[in-house]
Amino acid sequence: MSMPNNNGVESKTEVYTDDLVSRSAPITKVGPIAWVRENLFKTWLDVFLTLGGAFIAVTATVGFVSWAIIEANWWAISFNFRQFMLGRYESAYEWRVILAAVVSVFVCGMALRVWIRKLSRVALITVVALLVMFFVFPAIVIALVPMPKALAAASADRVEIGSAIETPPELLAFIGQADETISVRLVTERVQDDDSLAQLNGFMDATTNLMRTAAINRLNSIERQDELRDLLARDEASTIPLLTESQRDLRQTELNRLEIPEPVNEQFNLSRVGVTVQVLDGITEEPLGPGVRLESADDVAAFTLPADGWYVLRKSIDDGAEGVSILSLDGVYPVLRSTALTAGLNGGATTGFASTFIRMTDNFRLEAPIPQLSDGRDMSFYNIVNNQYRGDRSLDAYLRVYLATFLQKLSYGGFILLMAGTAGYWLALLLGRYSAQLTSRLTSYAMLLLPLFIWLMAAGFTIPQVMNTSAFTAAVLFVALMYYAGTYWGRNIPTLIIYGIGVVAISALPYLIFDQWTGLGLVSAVNLVVFLPALLALLAGSATYGASDVPVVRRNMIIAGLLMLAFYFAPLLLMWTGVVSANGSYPDWPLAASDQRRWGGLLLTMILTIFGIIVAFPIGVGLALGRRSNLPAIKYGCTLYIELVRGSPFITVLFMMQLMIPLINPAFSEVPGTMRALVAVIMFSAAYLAENVRGGLQSLPPGQTEAARALGMAAWQITLLITLPQALRAVIPALVGQFIALFKDTSLVAIVGLIDLTGFVNIMAVQAEFIGKRAEGLLFITLIYFVFSYVMSYVSRLLEASGSGSTRRL
Repeated sequence: MSMPNNNGVESKTEVYTDDLVSRSAPITKVGPIAWVRENLFKTWLDVFLTLGGAFIAVTATVGFVSWAIIEANWWAISFNFRQFMLGRYESAYEWRVILAAVVSVFVCGMALRVWIRKLSRVALITVVALLVMFFVFPAIVIALVPMPKALAAASADRVEIGSAIETPPELLAFIGQADETISVRLVTERVQDDDSLAQLNGFMDATTNLMRTAAINRLNSIERQDELRDLLARDEASTIPLLTESQRDLRQTELNRLEIPEPVNEQFNLSRVGVTVQVLDGITEEPLGPGVRLESADDVAAFTLPADGWYVLRKSIDDGAEGVSILSLDGVYPVLRSTALTAGLNGGATTGFASTFIRMTDNFRLEAPIPQLSDGRDMSFYNIVNNQYRGDRSLDAYLRVYLATFLQKLSYGGFILLMAGTAGYWLALLLGRYSAQLTSRLTSYAMLLLPLFIWLMAAGFTIPQVMNTSAFTAAVLFVALMYYAGTYWGRNIPTLIIYGIGVVAISALPYLIFDQWTGLGLVSAVNLVVFLPALLALLAGSATYGASDVPVVRRNMIIAGLLMLAFYFAPLLLMWTGVVSANGSYPDWPLAASDQRRWGGLLLTMILTIFGIIVAFPIGVGLALGRRSNLPAIKYGCTLYIELVRGSPFITVLFMMQLMIPLINPAFSEVPGTMRALVAVIMFSAAYLAENVRGGLQSLPPGQTEAARALGMAAWQITLLITLPQALRAVIPALVGQFIALFKDTSLVAIVGLIDLTGFVNIMAVQAEFIGKRAEGLLFITLIYFVFSYVMSYVSRLLEASGSGSTRRL
């Protein structure tokens, strides 16, 4: 189409009917690059902070990775793994702790399905990554990466370098398994000169390490000599002196004192002396084969071990031959000696010491005495103290010796726990399809009973403790019975008769069982004063008389009564029939009481955390409610306790419980330190939890309380059903934060002599095999603290997001 314009010139208009070609947005405006520009390089200050932070992060990461791979001795963690987990807990009862851990993870799997309902993608990816890391990665490393060499010296004379003197033993004992092959070669190429000798690495004995250190010192001396000569030459040639006169004299004096020794390779005629090697049976001293002469790197001596046990490597050098030969040993690896007291047959009396020998590379264990020399002394064996990994460790050696071995150790326990959690999750899923309400109730009951199960498994219990607990349970059920009786009958003759008979029977139960009224701890004392809580329960129940569902109340009353009778008569029947005795000894009892003084490691940390939280939480709620009370005595008493404890450091409370309390009453010195520390944790945490709960209570509008009062609800009903659930739901982040802080604060118990995770790091650092290896232990327990703290925080966020913190009918 064309038309004239204002100037009389004809113009054309063209119409395009083709679709416009879509173009993507510039990469500098959207996507990762845009995010980086906007958040990291928007201003010059952002650029400076980003580059500076990246430089610090890269430097720290490179330094840490270099230290972890080349220098750190992670076998200190692998070997002491059980102590990190359980401390000195009795090995005979170890299965109980494992069972408690499996059941705990199973119940947590059920709770995960019921209250959080679904796993996030990140959680699933994490589980898959853990499976790969625990099972696939170690198998690949072990299959592809060979074990580093073991190096041992052979010499007819002792080796002297300066003031250090080492004598390689002719007979070297080691442990081996059946059908393993031991091969021995002469090391020649790796010790041709001092440069190659300084680069030597592997499991080497003290003599080999002495010569390697001498080579390193000689090379350092040569390097320092060249530096001094170059500096003095440049100072003399420069028109402007580089050094002052005193500095020049010091450098010249240092240069004159430097003495470069003869090369170590030539001084000891390294690996130029032939060696005859032979492997002997450690018990019979019979050779496994004829001796093999090694004169070059091409010569190989191989021996197959017939059975598990001790063997002896004989290294013989011709008489009159001068020099040192270094041997490369395949199948001979460092051994650690673990010594423990042995128990006798009569009453468990100790009869001496027994040693277990553990091979570093695969944790092969052997309980057999070391072969002895002709004079009766123990033979030198390839032990971890004198034959540690020396030299710069390669990545292959790090993966094969340390990481793969540690992951293998974790794989068995990790797999069992993962299967337990998965089973709990799927059980809740299947039950939920049948009845969601039933599944929720079962999970709630399991979570309530889980702490009791953990304590019973970890601590165990004696027959008197079982009977005492049964009596206490009967007393608690009697209190519940009086509540339902008051709700069903009110305050009349039948309830008073039941109350009187029950008080007499429950109070007399400790005497019927133990023939004494007191002296059995707090549980029996509760039975003696059961009249007060039972009376309060009767009054509380009678206050709702006629307002409750009669069939439900009658059913609950019958159940409480039957259970009370069962727990009341169970210990009496067991005693009257002679099945058990309150004062009897049962050494074969599988749930015998554990010595709480032996608790340590992660077990002690978790016991203090779990039961510190469980016991401190209701105390904290009571203190928060008491501080808001209108009664001056209760209000100011709770306030004084909260402010006093919150104003004191946790370590002060620990010292008070460990040191001051036994001084006040010497009888408390018989209480294990673990229990005193637990009381300190409870006292300290209750004060902080009280303030968290009080903050939640104050956040609620007063109109809800007024509306509840207008409906005729009692004060305790308003608190338990209206205000407290909302307050707790509002302060979930604060409560979880306090729980995490409590978990980390338990590390302070190491200061008062308990061997938790931190305490065991201090013990590990003074072990002869791992002297000074504190950094490895601290890093390991840091990882443990981080994992548990992050899991608690993550679960808290899931609970908040899922709404499971709200009031729900189970």
